Amino acid sequence: MLHIFITVTLCLKVYLGDCAMLHQTPAHQFAAAGDTVQTFCSCSYLDMLRWFVKKDSEMIALNTSCKAGPGCRINTSRASNGDCALTIRDVQPVDSGVYYCAEYSSFAMTISNGSLLIVKDNSIQNTTVTVLAPAVSGSALDSKGTVTLVCLVRGLSSPALWVQWFISGNLTKSGAPSSWTEGKKGGNGESHSATSRLTIPVETWRSGAVCACGAQLNSNTVILSRNISYTGGLEPKYARCLVHYSVLGGCGIVLVCVLIGSLTWARSWSKEARPQSTETSRPEDWERAKEDLVTYARLEFTPQKKLRRKRPA
Repeated sequence: MLHIFITVTLCLKVYLGDCAMLHQTPAHQFAAAGDTVQTFCSCSYLDMLRWFVKKDSEMIALNTSCKAGPGCRINTSRASNGDCALTIRDVQPVDSGVYYCAEYSSFAMTISNGSLLIVKDNSIQNTTVTVLAPAVSGSALDSKGTVTLVCLVRGLSSPALWVQWFISGNLTKSGAPSSWTEGKKGGNGESHSATSRLTIPVETWRSGAVCACGAQLNSNTVILSRNISYTGGLEPKYARCLVHYSVLGGCGIVLVCVLIGSLTWARSWSKEARPQSTETSRPEDWERAKEDLVTYARLEFTPQKKLRRKRPA
């Protein structure tokens, strides 16, 4: 019954994010199969300390009651600096996980910040790392909030790795993944996937910062994702200004076209109303114009008697 209570309390503290009072070192370490590793916890009483390991979102209590010997791989002891030490001999990839120390008295429990152990895994040819961009709307980009990037690591034969986040080439955050997922079995054993999340201000994302993540599988191997950045163009305020200027520019072009058309029409109309000059007229047009100016008249004459001229007497 007490074991169940400790496990449930520890899970609640881990998942609900209670403040860790015990300090554990190192935060993460890499080891090769067959090595001996140690993690240290700043405990007060060795007898009141319990150790747990988190694998695939499951908390497992470690049996540390055995004494040092050929058949004892895991045991606890008091280190020279006063800390409580957890020693694991002949580690294997299956030992990879996050280790926690927990100190309890009566019905109170204090838990450490945890220590990630990654046992070297040579099966990395199928491991892929992808960083997913946040899906945000235009209104969200105008706000003063935050956006979340997701780093997805797939094809892991061991459910343990150390994730690194880079913003514009600078290491921003590193730590254990936030979640694990057990996949299908492959030729190299279980195929796991892991995710890590990074929250950044909207202004950082909107400024075009280059974001990437890396999966550190052992002390010498880091698999990096491709770089991503915001490709939505200008910032919203500049985009709105650009739209306004485009509308005003379009209206100006239309007005200029209307003005040019009006001037062209007025000029052509004035040419049609103006009489043509004889200098520019053709000869046949001038002859036709003269015929139009001829006035025809009918003249009638009254015949008169011929007057005879009298001879002088």
